[in-house]
Formats: sequence, C-alpha cells, structure tokens
Amino acid sequence: MTATGRELLAGTGAAGVFLLLFLASGMPWWLALGLAAGGYVGLRCVLPVVPPPEAVVLEGGVTQAELQAVVQGGRQHLTTLRTLAHRLQPQQPTLSAEVMTLCQVVERILGRFEHAPQSLHLAGLFPMYLATIAGNLQRYVTLTVEEHGGETRQARLATTEEMVQAAIGAFEQIWERLRREDWLALEAEAETLKALFESDLS
Repeated sequence: MTATGRELLAGTGAAGVFLLLFLASGMPWWLALGLAAGGYVGLRCVLPVVPPPEAVVLEGGVTQAELQAVVQGGRQHLTTLRTLAHRLQPQQPTLSAEVMTLCQVVERILGRFEHAPQSLHLAGLFPMYLATIAGNLQRYVTLTVEEHGGETRQARLATTEEMVQAAIGAFEQIWERLRREDWLALEAEAETLKALFESDLS
C-alpha cells in the first residue's frame, strides 16, 4: 500500500468511526471526534506502507530506479549500436566488426550490473560514454550515406575507427575493474574465514 492509500484508508475509517459514534449512538460530538482522531492515528500506525519499486534500495545502496536508468538506457544504446553495425557491414566490414566487439563488452558490463547492482558504483562515466558513442556513430552512418568523396570519407572513417577502438579499450578497463571486485571480495571472505579458524584453534 502506498502512503497516499494509507492516508485515504485511515481518513475514511476515522470518518466512519465519527459518524457511527455521533449519529448512531448519540455520543457528544467532541467525544466522538476525539475517538475518531484516535482511530485515525491507530490506523496510520497499523496499516503498512510499501515503497514504490523505484524507491527500493538494492545491495550496495543502489536504488531500483538508478539501476533501471543505467541498464535500460544502456540496452537501448546497445540496440542502436547493433543496428548501426549491421548497416555498416556491407560497405565498412572492419568498422562493423569493431562495433560488434564493442557491443559484446557493453553486454557483459550491463549483465554484471543486473546481477550485481552493488557494482554500479564502478560504472563511472560509462552511461554517458555509451550514449555519446551511440550518438556519434548514428551521425556518422547518416553522413556517410550523403558523402561521396573517397579521400574525405576514408579520413573520417579512420577517425571513427580510432574512436571505437578507444571505446573498446576504455570499456574493457571498466570490465576488468568489475572482475577485480569479485576477486577482492573472494580474498576478503577467505581472510575472514582464516582469521575465524585461527581464533577457534587458539
């Protein structure tokens, strides 16, 4: 039940108590009103309030809304990148392959966030970078359709390929940070268990 729903239900219940005591039993209005107010407070204390899904705090202090914003936005950009890779494939197969490699890294990172929300604090500027790359490639594909000059096109193609390669490297570093977090957690758990075993034996 939402907070608004609780207030409405408590208010309706209090009004019902007042009408029942005042009209049906002939109780003085001030006494009926006081008891109705007490009923309102009691109902507010008893009725539970369930926070909306987006306000739920997940592991690591991340809210459901924050996780959804990163993952859903990331998957939309991922779909855009895959579509662009397919459009590039006939004329620019090398760039298309690099974009697909980028998509694979992005897929791994987003999957990690979905299964381990606490890792979201390591995302850094990943969401912004992904949105910028998708937008840049979108404009590039649109412009290459209009561009017919061979040398100019090759120069622009080289710059875009370098950008995609740099993005792959940057996202691979993010992925390595996420993997390293797993190892650090495992080592910390092992050290804790080791200390417990040693304390029990001493």
